[in-house]
Amino acid sequence: SHSYVQESDFYDLELAMTSAGVKIRCFDTSASLMSVFGDLIITEGTYEFNTASDDLTVHGTATIKADGRFGTTYAGTPPTGDHSFGTLTIESGGEYDATDANTIVYGNIDNSGTFTHNDGTLTNTYSSGRYKTITGFSGSSSLYNFDVDATAGERQVQLIADLDVDNDITGQGSYPGIDMNTDNVILTVGTTSNAGSINGKYIYGVASQTHTIQAA
Repeated sequence: SHSYVQESDFYDLELAMTSAGVKIRCFDTSASLMSVFGDLIITEGTYEFNTASDDLTVHGTATIKADGRFGTTYAGTPPTGDHSFGTLTIESGGEYDATDANTIVYGNIDNSGTFTHNDGTLTNTYSSGRYKTITGFSGSSSLYNFDVDATAGERQVQLIADLDVDNDITGQGSYPGIDMNTDNVILTVGTTSNAGSINGKYIYGVASQTHTIQAA
């Protein structure tokens, strides 16, 4: 079953339906962009884009809880717009279907649920603070492309756990980097059918720890 939201601007938005199977189809009313100026919380139910190409900007924290799902479309295809978040947390049992375009996160990125990359790019972008963290993106929740954007300031993304990137790791601006500051952490690039690449950016480690960079 469906419920409907038709609006372009919210302060905080929480979706808490009566069951996990209920879908909330979201229509924007202005310039193909929906903006949440505070936090987005999907407690139960599915956030569904009416138009796949619609953009979404959440200035605060986006949290997908245990019975929540984000990112399907009315047509049943992956979204194709750009989605931007202050921070992104996918809790255990939560599901996130990424756009095949660009998912931009300015802060920490934490996945304990299910992340489907749909051949899109996850970008961690500087807004404040040099260091941010990423965890939970390996195995079936791997990334496709991972970009570190240090255009507005130095940005190093710290690996709290293993990270799998099926295609390319790229960087922009001054000193975009991946900081392997957790002992025995493994960075895997590519798949058995795709070589993948690291495009000339900075990989940092800790001298007293063991770190591994490997092909799939």
